[in-house]
Amino acid sequence: MAICTLKNCKGVAIIPFIIVISMVLFVGLTFLLIDQQNLFKSLLGTQNLEAQKNILTHLEEILIDELALRNSRFSTNADFYKCLYASPSPCDETQSYDMILYSPNPPIFYQGGSWPAPPAGIAKIAGGLSTNKVFYSRSGSICNTAQTQADNNCPLQVIIQFKPVCGGTLTEPQLGGICGRANALDITIGVGVYRNGIFKFNNDTSNNGDAKTYRIKATSLLN
Repeated sequence: MAICTLKNCKGVAIIPFIIVISMVLFVGLTFLLIDQQNLFKSLLGTQNLEAQKNILTHLEEILIDELALRNSRFSTNADFYKCLYASPSPCDETQSYDMILYSPNPPIFYQGGSWPAPPAGIAKIAGGLSTNKVFYSRSGSICNTAQTQADNNCPLQVIIQFKPVCGGTLTEPQLGGICGRANALDITIGVGVYRNGIFKFNNDTSNNGDAKTYRIKATSLLN
């Protein structure tokens, strides 16, 4: 039978208590860290959604003004040119085409004929869903042009696409015509968000959606 002094027995009895307290503290700290991580993720998600809303509103204003569209008549937008001029062939009214939206500053004055290459230094403020992608940080600044995918540092992809409107007339364009030179373009601007390792863009043009569509008459872009 083990024999211990009163002092030693008290020390032995305290050890299990210390172990239990340590385990409780460890578990509590673990849950606290998990809660902090979830709170941080939730905060980043809220910031991303707020930035998405702000950027979309800003780009809507730019798109409605039409100056940026007129300032995007460059050789890099071959499908844009193709749909407006049916050259080298007409576009398809059922297809969405990627394009690049350039900054309205500095203004570039179109002199007619073939569209030129974009001047050095002009900013791309929106790009395609699949091509020429443009990303923003949650603070609203444009990210490195070499980036190809959204990530935690640049979680917002700003997307611009269009469909030709072939029916009706230049003054009253309508869907459903046979495509030659488009009478208008239905241009959609949207912002997709990278969150929890997943990029999401619904192309939802409802009031609280992540995209907006505007019909721009071809006459605004041909002169």
